[in-house]
Amino acid sequence: MREIKLNAWDSENEQMLIGYEPSDQPKREYVPFEFGVGFSHFDKSKLILLQWIGLHDRNGDCIHDGHIIECRENKLVYLVEWLEKECRFVGRVQHEVCGVCSPWKWGIVDIIGNKFETPELLKERE
Repeated sequence: MREIKLNAWDSENEQMLIGYEPSDQPKREYVPFEFGVGFSHFDKSKLILLQWIGLHDRNGDCIHDGHIIECRENKLVYLVEWLEKECRFVGRVQHEVCGVCSPWKWGIVDIIGNKFETPELLKERE
């Protein structure tokens, strides 16, 4: 079974909440509940859950929905998104969508931000 990891954007406090991992930044750990999502003591109506896509960047960091990544090979910047109708994660480059492509799988991408805290990274590339 594939491991599920979630982060969450707290829209009320405008901060990224990192899902529970014992070795990951103790100051931001949250106690997991029923199915392992560690955000049980937050107002769910204010959270946007962001799922790990199953891949890592070149530094070994988990790539989540909402991350902004840069491919080291072609310098393109992608917004990682979930397409509900197609049931898959994609990278959006400006107004075009591409699937999770080979550079992502090879780990030659860097997470450079996310759409909540650093949206200007996407505007700079349009």
